[in-house]
Amino acid sequence: MTVTYEANVLNDLETFPEIPKWTLTNLFTDEESLVTKDQLLEAFGEEGLMKIKSGRNTAWLLTEHIN
Repeated sequence: MTVTYEANVLNDLETFPEIPKWTLTNLFTDEESLVTKDQLLEAFGEEGLMKIKSGRNTAWLLTEHIN
């Protein structure tokens, strides 16, 4: 079920290139994920997202994805 959801999200990101997206990197495993702001807020909350954006989180790196 999760795989289907992730596939749908990626299809939406490809279908609507105007949606701002970021590459979220796990600094421990070097795993990268293409995500939207809504996904980031759902996963980390406003405060957690601000820490990641400002570089104050030692586990995650967030970079803007440019097409």
